[in-house]
This record gives sequence, structure tokens and C-alpha cells, in this order.
Amino acid sequence: MKLLRIIIFTLAALSILGGCNSKKDAPEKPKLSETKLYKVDKNIATAKILFDIQAKTSCFMASRKDKLSSLKANSHLEKILAEDIAVCSLYKAAEPHVTGVFQRIEESGVVSAELYFFKIFLSSYDEKENPIFNDELFGLFDSKEVCEKFRKIALESDIPNKSCKKLSGNPFLE
Repeated sequence: MKLLRIIIFTLAALSILGGCNSKKDAPEKPKLSETKLYKVDKNIATAKILFDIQAKTSCFMASRKDKLSSLKANSHLEKILAEDIAVCSLYKAAEPHVTGVFQRIEESGVVSAELYFFKIFLSSYDEKENPIFNDELFGLFDSKEVCEKFRKIALESDIPNKSCKKLSGNPFLE
């Protein structure tokens, strides 16, 4: 049962990508390095992509709970599915705020000095069924108050996290 979360993520990604069989199914998207946001700040562009991927993955898994719960091979899968439901709700609640921040940065070409984020910890399990927690950047928020609001929602939803931090440099290294 090595890295159950990676297996689930891979299955989810394949299911999502499986619908695009030809180039005319999906409009051609620019390469990351060609996007406005990437030209403003590479780390911010990466944060946006990871926010979108994690939101889609957790919500996809949460939407498949009934189908996946029939597998119930172990209690770890049940825990991860329950976590995905909570994480999906958190992403849905924060999405309008976070997307607005990314859009303002992209439109203005300037990264505000007053941006905040926090990290959430998502669980997985190693081959010996020991829990592993992976930290994921959550946000960007345009005020510490808004960041704290969503951090509190995460805590109330039993999603472990770190305190809000002001963005300075590379948020992936903080």
C-alpha cells in the first residue's frame, strides 16, 4: 500500500484526462512560461497551478466517494476520502478569494507586498501503513484577516495546518 494518495491521485488524473481524446476536444493552452502570471512571478504562477490541481483532485475524489468507498480495502482509504471531502469544501470556499488575488497580480503585473498564505497537511501512508503528511501551500490571500479566516475553517474541518505567513520570496521554501 505504498503511497496510497499518489495512486488515488494518478487514477483521478487519468480519469479526468481520459475524456480528452483529440486536440479539438480542448482548446490549446499556452505553455506555463508564456502566461502573464509566470512573467510576473514564477513562484506565484506555480502556486496558482498547484492550487487548481489540488482543488480539482480533492473535489474529484470527494465526488467519487460512493464508488471508492465500496473498495474499503482498509481504513486508510476511508480516512483519505473523508479528508478529501473536507479539503474540497475548503478549496471551494477559498477559491473566489484566491482566484481574485491571482487575477489582480496577472492584470497589474505587480505582486502586492501584503499577501498571505498558510500550509495544510494532507495525509498519505507508506508501505508499512505509517502516516505521512505532505504540506501544501494554501492561498494567496490579500490580507492576514482573510488568511486567518480560512485557516480557522481548515482547523474546524480537522485539516492540520501552519499559521498564516506573509509572502516573502519563495513560499515553497517557507
